[in-house]
Amino acid sequence: MSVFKYLKEYLGVVLKDRARYYRALGDEWDAQGNPPWVHLCNRAERFIANPNGPGVRCDFPFSSKLHALPFLSGFDGRLLKRVLADWPMRFSPTRQETGEPVISFLFAHRGTNRLRQLVHVIHSILGQAGVANEIIIADLTRPHLGGEFPEGVTHLPIDDAHLTPGWRKAWAFNIAARQARGKILVFQDGDICVP
Repeated sequence: MSVFKYLKEYLGVVLKDRARYYRALGDEWDAQGNPPWVHLCNRAERFIANPNGPGVRCDFPFSSKLHALPFLSGFDGRLLKRVLADWPMRFSPTRQETGEPVISFLFAHRGTNRLRQLVHVIHSILGQAGVANEIIIADLTRPHLGGEFPEGVTHLPIDDAHLTPGWRKAWAFNIAARQARGKILVFQDGDICVP
């Protein structure tokens, strides 16, 4: 990045973003029950608040990094600390809630290179309290990974040997969705722990 471009972006962050970012660390929750950091996004992006309660909808097609973070020294750590104070992550090797699942977490997975991360994500889901959930993994790995997952996880070994080579994530998600019992389906990529 050229010096001119860096200075232009730095000044843009200082003049247009800094105050808004630091307000996101505050204690003023909105009328719907959202902490202030929930609304933090880039200038060209917009969140739409849920009129019926907590939560927002992204009014932009793709996820993106917060542009201002490289210019606000130490802010990213403070933001993460604040987020985890409001929405802590709990990890457990066993399910916290029993009963008919309300939420089904669905995974389409292939291979062993991200298996350790997937197991951490599963432990974060197992640590959820207050609502019964289920975890379904559509496993396209050969040999299948069933023994690698915690007890209580529904493992669906899928054989795609009869198909042309390729990664069939949507197909695997559809197989998992047909097995789901929850009213809410969460299609999880397996790389982000659940607070």
